[in-house]
Amino acid sequence: MKTFDIVRPSETITDAFIENLCKKIENNERVRRSLPVWGRVHIDRSLPFLCVYRRPSNSESVGPERLVMGEALYVIASENRSLQKELGLLVQAIVKIQAINY
Repeated sequence: MKTFDIVRPSETITDAFIENLCKKIENNERVRRSLPVWGRVHIDRSLPFLCVYRRPSNSESVGPERLVMGEALYVIASENRSLQKELGLLVQAIVKIQAINY
């Protein structure tokens, strides 16, 4: 398995971002990617589930996201409404590939 890469977050989740991430998943590569505003995608291997945590925008609490950070496959993100559509597309793409790979 290849090593992972860390990429600085952009302002939006682009189609190119999703495509690049999907290629890594298809090649069974580990993924560690930062998401816009706040969050990250973490994928160690193919599994039949995806843990998702969306931090409320009014929360400064550090802790609830740790519940999913112990998993091999998770997405943590801001509940920022401006990211809602792109985050949904990202989650759908990950789930689709994981379903095929698993």
